[in-house]
Amino acid sequence: MLLAVLYPKGLLRVINGTDPINVNYRWTSMPEIYEPDVWHEVMKRLSKAALFVDVGGHIGLYTICGAKRMPQNGKVIVFEALPKNALLLRENIQLNNTEKKIEVRELAIGERSGTAWMNEKESQAALQADGGISVRISTLDEQFPSETIDVLKIDVEGAEEKVLLGANRLLADPKRKPKCIFIEVHPYAWEQYGTRSDSLIKILRDAGYALRKLDGLPLNKIEKYGEILAEI
Repeated sequence: MLLAVLYPKGLLRVINGTDPINVNYRWTSMPEIYEPDVWHEVMKRLSKAALFVDVGGHIGLYTICGAKRMPQNGKVIVFEALPKNALLLRENIQLNNTEKKIEVRELAIGERSGTAWMNEKESQAALQADGGISVRISTLDEQFPSETIDVLKIDVEGAEEKVLLGANRLLADPKRKPKCIFIEVHPYAWEQYGTRSDSLIKILRDAGYALRKLDGLPLNKIEKYGEILAEI
């Protein structure tokens, strides 16, 4: 409680030396160097983006700093299904006075709608076959029936392909599909979701995307954890 009194406006962190953000006092251990390669690529694309969709927003680092980078009329829609994460996310949004640009949807995103089970690991919250807590789940097609997405970021701890399978109509629409998609891939977790490198890559290539690693090299096979970029 002492930290709450000392930091009523949150703790100031400057992420990667470029993006200031106030975070809830409970995050005293949060590093300021955070995924610098991914951060640079995402942020530079948001300066002209009208709609940024963050699937798996956690406590809002990309969501909030992204909103600050975007044009005045830009909007962020962030999905966070774990209730305790969603609570911190909303608190951090308020601490940064970004409520007008950010909409929080407390949902998991996958290939179907309804309910699903999720573990409670905070930064590694993931869908699972059973156990944990029950959360609502939806699809990108259901959530965005007519909108155009500029930048889509997916961080769902292994269920990456499920998110894409639930976006068939969106990815098939040349006028609406995201200009770029950042995906944190978790091959070590794919077995439980029935995902393979070639199946995930095929979905993206069939939708007209070129795939590459963040070092600029083309991507033909996903073998390890990391970030990949799909661009039209």
